[in-house]
Amino acid sequence: MRSRLQQFGVKNPPAQDGVIIGEVAYNSPAARAGLQPEDVILKINGKAISSSMRPERGRVPLADEIRKAKPGDRILLEVWHAQTGRIGTVVVRPVEMPQEYQR
Repeated sequence: MRSRLQQFGVKNPPAQDGVIIGEVAYNSPAARAGLQPEDVILKINGKAISSSMRPERGRVPLADEIRKAKPGDRILLEVWHAQTGRIGTVVVRPVEMPQEYQR
């Protein structure tokens, strides 16, 4: 993950593994929480994030944890912010998926 961020020109990426945010939809819960592309989610609700889509020892897949959340739930993310190079805590509250994105 560090090398991938460095390829994009990000300086001093975090030492911990996590999930790189590629895109943030306009006016989404993530955008309202202040998340931006190239930020790295390190933990969700205190649990370390797996760098793969499968659980790893002591780590959980981010998508699985997000799927468990219901609209209005409080999701606590530990995030490394690419613009500042600092780690912070962000609260995201999911909303109902817009109809045009539902399958």
